[in-house]
Amino acid sequence: MKNKYENCGAETVFHYDECNQNEPKCNRLLICGVGGAGCNMTRHLQMNVKREGIDYLTFDTDKKCLDAVPRGRKILIGESTCHGTGTGRSVQKGKDSAVESKCDIEKAMDGHTAAIILFSAGGGTGTGAGPEINKIATEMGIETVVFAIKPFLFEAKIRNEMAQECIDAMQHEKVKVAVLDNERFLQRADSHIGMAEFLESMDDTIVDFVDKIPVSPSEGRDMREELTQTFDESAPKEVSMEQIMNAVCDYFHVTKEQVLSRTRKKDVVKARRIIMYLCKYIGGYSFNTTGTLMKRRDVAVRHGVRAVSKQYTKKELTRDTIDSLKKEIMKGRDIL
Repeated sequence: MKNKYENCGAETVFHYDECNQNEPKCNRLLICGVGGAGCNMTRHLQMNVKREGIDYLTFDTDKKCLDAVPRGRKILIGESTCHGTGTGRSVQKGKDSAVESKCDIEKAMDGHTAAIILFSAGGGTGTGAGPEINKIATEMGIETVVFAIKPFLFEAKIRNEMAQECIDAMQHEKVKVAVLDNERFLQRADSHIGMAEFLESMDDTIVDFVDKIPVSPSEGRDMREELTQTFDESAPKEVSMEQIMNAVCDYFHVTKEQVLSRTRKKDVVKARRIIMYLCKYIGGYSFNTTGTLMKRRDVAVRHGVRAVSKQYTKKELTRDTIDSLKKEIMKGRDIL
C-alpha cells in the first residue's frame, strides 16, 4: 500500500510492509537509514539480516535514493527545502529538512522503543538530518544507537572536518554512537578485495551487531534494554597510549624522551608517526588527544597519520612494520 500526503509542510512517501502492520510494535527493533549511505546500509541489512522482529525505515532528501530501497517504509524529508533532489552537500539543508518533516518522522517512528540509526557523516543529509532524527527519537523515549561512517583521509578536508564535528557533537551529548571509520577499516581489510567488497564488509559489521540482539527479549527486559546491553558488550576494547608507545619504542630501539623531543633523526621520526597512526586506528584516539600525548599540534598529528597511511596503502616497508606492531599490541585483545 502506498500513501502520499502532506503533513507539516513536507511531502511524505510511505511504503508499508502489509505483513507487519498487525504485529505488536513495542518490542520490535527499528532500523533507520538516513541519507544515501544510510539507505545503502539499510538495503544491505534487509538482504542479510536473518532474524525476525525488525522494521525498516529510510529517510532521504533525494527521492531516487529512496526508490532504490527494495522494501520497508520510506520518507522523503525536506520537500520544501530540497524539492526531492538532495541537499547538494549542505549540512544546514539536511538539518532543516529533518526539522521541516518532524511530524512525519515522529509518526513513522511512533510505537517503537528501540532504534538503530545509520548514516554517513561528512555529507549533507546524513550529517545534518541524522543527528536531528536521533534527537527526535530520543525525545519520543526511544532508545537509540547510532552507526556513523567517517570518510577516508584522502577525501576532501572539509568533508572530514564536518564528519568529526558531527561525531564530536553526538559524543558530547552522550549519544550511543559507534563510528565506522573508512580509513581504519581499510587498514584491516584484505588487500586483494575490491571497493564493493570492502563496503560490504563494513556493512557486515552492522549485520553482526543486529544479529547479536536477542530475538525474544530476556525476561524482565524490553528491546530498549536489549539494545543498550548489546551495544555495551560490543563496544571495542581500547588500547592505552602507553601500550602503543612502549611497543613502538621497543621495536625501533628508541626512547620515549626521543620520541617526544624535537629531534628529526630518521628512526625517531618514523617511530613518532607510527605511534600517532596506531593511536588513531587501534586506540581510536582523536588527533587532539594524540597531540596532547605527543606534545604536538593537531595538524602535525594529522600530517603524521596521513604519511603512514599513504605508505601503508602503497604496501611499502611500513606495512610489515605496522602489521607486526598490531599483532604485538593486540595480543590477548579482540578488536582487530
